[in-house]
Amino acid sequence: MSTFFTKNIGVSIEDFSSIENYRKLQNRYILRCYSNSLGESPATPKDYKEDFSILVQYVTDDYNGNVHEIGMFTAYKDVYFIADYLKTEIPKLAERYEKQITESINRYYLADAKERRNYILERRHYLNKLYAQLDDFSFIGEELFGILKTETIKALEYIYDDALVEKEISKMGKIVVHLPEIDFINIMMELADNNFIRVYNDVELANIIENNFYIYKEKDEEHKPIKNCYKKINGFRNGSKPNYKSKERIRELFRNIK
Repeated sequence: MSTFFTKNIGVSIEDFSSIENYRKLQNRYILRCYSNSLGESPATPKDYKEDFSILVQYVTDDYNGNVHEIGMFTAYKDVYFIADYLKTEIPKLAERYEKQITESINRYYLADAKERRNYILERRHYLNKLYAQLDDFSFIGEELFGILKTETIKALEYIYDDALVEKEISKMGKIVVHLPEIDFINIMMELADNNFIRVYNDVELANIIENNFYIYKEKDEEHKPIKNCYKKINGFRNGSKPNYKSKERIRELFRNIK
């Protein structure tokens, strides 16, 4: 068992909003290096895409085979920025973001619905811009970059939940659609893809659909919410959820409109 002496600097989604902020994260990481306590500060790599390591001090009770050395002792280890540190921190980004937003709302915006809405709209805009340029960080490696995108999508899904603005989302004000759910989602995707409606990405489109529409289920004779819309859209995009029959029905539907 090992315990690190150095303090966690905390990685946030905002650290991936620009190369400049990523550089600041690298600098904060370097400050964790044990060499700093000896007056030897390591330099930030010239190429921000390069991985690098720092010397970290920790205590351990790992048994090395010598019965006379059982117990706690100080050790040192090279810990890499991308391969070690970001690998453990990036999977926590969405959870941290949700906590950050929740704390801000509870502290500053809970009593004023208008201010709360403006704050959330601003956060949505910021996170959409961040997601749009996320490919700038593909150099961290395919697997880790995939996790970074997944965490950002989770954060987007959270910030687009209208329950952050209104404590209760009722059926009042929502449009009831008399179409199969898959057909309606495909129609909305076509409208977005052809710029008839403007959205930043599929996460925003999915949340617009979930927050503004109900599907009328004739079998149950009731309105049903559309759930997990982003996963369905993503499935249509990557082919894991075939939608060619739905597109045929949509073409036939619009041919019959006079």
